[in-house]
Amino acid sequence: MKEFSEDLIWSYLQNTTSREENELINQWLGESEENKRWFCSLKAVHAVEGETEHARKHLLDKEFKSLQKKIEASGSDVEKEKSVPVKRLYLSGFRKYAAVLLLAILSVAGVFIYQYSRGTQSDYLVASVSHDGDIKVIFLPDGSTVWLNNSSQLRYPENFSQKTRNVYLEGEAYFDVKKDAEKPFIVTSSSLQVTVKGTKFDFRSSEEDLFSSVVLDEGSIEILQMKENILKDQRKSVILLPNQLYVLNKKTGEFKVEEVENDFHQQWITGSYSFTSTPLEKVLEQLERSHGVHVVTQDSPLKQTLFTGGYKRSDSIEMVLNSISLSLGLEYRQEGDTVYFKNRP
Repeated sequence: MKEFSEDLIWSYLQNTTSREENELINQWLGESEENKRWFCSLKAVHAVEGETEHARKHLLDKEFKSLQKKIEASGSDVEKEKSVPVKRLYLSGFRKYAAVLLLAILSVAGVFIYQYSRGTQSDYLVASVSHDGDIKVIFLPDGSTVWLNNSSQLRYPENFSQKTRNVYLEGEAYFDVKKDAEKPFIVTSSSLQVTVKGTKFDFRSSEEDLFSSVVLDEGSIEILQMKENILKDQRKSVILLPNQLYVLNKKTGEFKVEEVENDFHQQWITGSYSFTSTPLEKVLEQLERSHGVHVVTQDSPLKQTLFTGGYKRSDSIEMVLNSISLSLGLEYRQEGDTVYFKNRP
């Protein structure tokens, strides 16, 4: 952790890092709790700076102008005494000066910023990833960690209630939930509701998908279908155990539970995908999400063709397509974000 670049983390918070750098940061976050705490401290300072800048641009009343002058005057004094630009001091000397800068900012403009943010933000925060974006790591107020996949959105409160911990998911996320027997953790989507007290699981539920799924790694969870026109106490719940997969057909309401023997559902987190005798249909589903493309198989039997191989999220789409084509003896053509596969003549 000591050798990890603070500038790289700062760039990540400003969404200016590359795909490879994002993967490096995600791996680093999973190495220790100390890394997570250090990341959170940087994120907190970044949030304060963001609120200050937002307020400065949009609220120009007399009170803020007065506060602004005080902040600028304070900054000038620092420059005269230290002969170091304030921005440079803030970034490169973070470990030494972050706490001091935070106290200075909050003592002058803290109440103003608090009133502004509370007056303009909703009760829930929203984290989202575009279809061609990189995964995000989110630290929830209770200490739980969430990895958010491409084309996904998570809504969560700034602070959980005293009785439950409720979040709302559209897309796919992996949850590492901090144990709290007195306060259930509830993830709700349009089709399913998952209730846990402390566990690790993958949850996928997108509006455009026919199926919703949950894979459990540790602990136990309760799954409840979100059916319309059916009272909650009349819905049948399912208890899922470790290494079990729950799949729901949203159109028919039918579901199945089966055993899983590998960590296939976690591969999107590390960005390294490995397949062993996997139906091509499943491989291409992962490819669509990892590289933001739409894949069409022009010969239906191709979907069940078994593929063994792998790729990384950092690999170019051309490299991955060539690998699959050569391995299975297929042809493909790409038109924009759409890829067409077919058997060679």
